[in-house]
Amino acid sequence: MRLYVDGALVASNTSTTAAQVYNGYWRVGYDNLSNWTGTPTSNYFAGSLAHVSVYGSVLSAAAVAEQYGAGPWTCAAAAGQNGAAAVTAFALQESVGPTAVNGGSTGAAGNGTYSGSGVTYGVAGPACGNGANRAIGLDGAAGKIWTTQLVTNPQSFTVQIWFATTTAGGGKLIGFGSGAAGAASTNYDRHVYLTNGGQLVFGVYNNGYYTAGGTSAYNDGRWHLATATFSPGTGMKLYADGALVAQSSATRSAEVYNGYWRIGQDSLAGWPSTPTSSFLAGSVAYPSVYNRVLSAAEVSAQYSAGR
Repeated sequence: MRLYVDGALVASNTSTTAAQVYNGYWRVGYDNLSNWTGTPTSNYFAGSLAHVSVYGSVLSAAAVAEQYGAGPWTCAAAAGQNGAAAVTAFALQESVGPTAVNGGSTGAAGNGTYSGSGVTYGVAGPACGNGANRAIGLDGAAGKIWTTQLVTNPQSFTVQIWFATTTAGGGKLIGFGSGAAGAASTNYDRHVYLTNGGQLVFGVYNNGYYTAGGTSAYNDGRWHLATATFSPGTGMKLYADGALVAQSSATRSAEVYNGYWRIGQDSLAGWPSTPTSSFLAGSVAYPSVYNRVLSAAEVSAQYSAGR
């Protein structure tokens, strides 16, 4: 007999190697417990349960640890194909560049590229799961990531990124732009950026600058999750730390152009409350892009995954 909690062995007993012979059914949340050691007051469990499973063989310690590390509330699993199904998702667990491995549905074709300077690998990140709590640091002057697969005119999407910063110079967190290979974009929107005061702004361009922004400051050095959604049917919505903070239905379409996803920097000229710098000075983790609008419940679950 072996008992594991959170992927680690906590107790074992070899005094018996056989169980009573009878036929029956698996039960979850309730059954008789009379005469068992430490008999509780109630046979009913009061609480929440998820992903209950039974295997026909003994799992190894490594397999149990992997189950815990890949649990449903890690950042990677929440964004993965059994979660919200991102098309682009960067765990940013690399120890060296230039490739940021894409865990989304577009696979290696959607890999990102780290800039040649300005990136610090392996910094402390949000609590995103066993063995996956690293992030990258961006220096605010050169550090950034871009994708190389051309994306055709996204009109329904969600962008999401964890960030931690104390900068008073603002910067772009994540967005879409026409510039290839990390070059400055001439078309740039579908982005979330920080103002000098640390406020979040979500922007979509459509023959004018349309924004949805909150009033709270997030440049306090703590980890925060920014999520922005857009579609012709739902308009613009901005979430911070899993909660809706701003929305707008002033535009139902984004500028038509093809481009690339950008993280940590791209042009911001002309946008309201333009920050001093287009480069973010801070740490980022688990940026992801979805080709649909995530629901409020999904955004809340994504935030829970990194706390």
